[in-house]
Amino acid sequence: MKAYEKTTLNGSGQVCSQACVLRYIVVSQTANGTIVIGDNAVGDTSNPVGTLAANVPRGTYMYDCAMTNGIFITMGGASFITVIYELI
Repeated sequence: MKAYEKTTLNGSGQVCSQACVLRYIVVSQTANGTIVIGDNAVGDTSNPVGTLAANVPRGTYMYDCAMTNGIFITMGGASFITVIYELI
């Protein structure tokens, strides 16, 4: 059985600072701004791998994306998300 990690955010932040696989992002509260997902171990999204649009509907978004450096999320507005990932 694989072990998954999760982090809940209500603002921008570092989710993971090492190699991992981004599995899902669960949007619990509709975002008022874009959500940018970056493959980065430091506090920025200069290496973006995806963006969820402003006012994205609540739901679970599957990525299954290998992240070489880690996961950093920047949120452009008020939102509440859970990031589910697997350490490599």
